[in-house]
Amino acid sequence: MKLSKSACIGCRAFREEELKSAKKNRLLLVPASKLEELSVAKVFSIIKKRVCKNVYLSIDIDVIDPALAPGVSDPVAFGLTPLQLCSLAKKLAKLKLIGFDIVEVNPKRDKNDLTTALAAKLLAEILASLK
Repeated sequence: MKLSKSACIGCRAFREEELKSAKKNRLLLVPASKLEELSVAKVFSIIKKRVCKNVYLSIDIDVIDPALAPGVSDPVAFGLTPLQLCSLAKKLAKLKLIGFDIVEVNPKRDKNDLTTALAAKLLAEILASLK
C-alpha cells in the first residue's frame, strides 16, 4: 500500500474513527506537540518526501492556539503559534504550490479582529513566498 500524499499538521483533538481512517489511508499525522518537538524544518522535510509534484495547501486557522486566534468555531488548546504556521506555510509555498485556502475564520467569535488579521497576514506571507 502506498503512502498517502496528504498530511494533517498541528492536529490536537482526535476521534477514534478519524484515527482509524488516517491509519487505514496512511495519512501523515503530526500533532501540534510533535511539531514543537521536531521543529518546523524537520516536519517540512518529512512532508517534502511525501508530496507529489503539485501541492495544495489547506489551512484550518483553528490549528493556531485559540489564545492567539480566538475567532474559530472549534477552539482547542495547545495549538501552533502563528510563527510556526507561517514558517511551515512559507516553506510549502516554495514547492510547486498550485493552490491554497484558509478556512474556519469565524468573525462572530473573533476578539479585536485578531484571527482575521492573522489570516490576512498569513495570506500575504504565502503569496510573497510563491516561486
